[in-house]
Amino acid sequence: MTKLDQISLQMLNAYASGVIDFIDHMDLPTENKTAYLLPPEFIALGIKKVDHWKPEDSLCIFKLLNFRLSWNWGQDLLRDVLEREGLEDLVEELFPFTAEYSHNLVTIMDPEDLKGTPLWSEETLTKKY
Repeated sequence: MTKLDQISLQMLNAYASGVIDFIDHMDLPTENKTAYLLPPEFIALGIKKVDHWKPEDSLCIFKLLNFRLSWNWGQDLLRDVLEREGLEDLVEELFPFTAEYSHNLVTIMDPEDLKGTPLWSEETLTKKY
């Protein structure tokens, strides 16, 4: 939290305040209540009391979402481990991240490569792509 700029910190605090207000005023319908029902997942899990939301909670959710949306997290982890072990020169060749080694990411097959596979036929050899 200490590395966040002031605007981001204010936004996270404002969001946390809104969540706290919602939780604190959740109950059966009355004049002073802002919410009438718990979210369905709370009811399904039998949750009746919730700790106050903190700005750190939002950052954790962001990290979890980012982790889930990342398709190459395993590759990033391996890159990091190899770099920490002093194998920086090998990292780019194994897990290309720059244009210099990006050709390693693409496999180009010609008709000769298809021989002996279910995709091969005499027509494949003469077909122009």
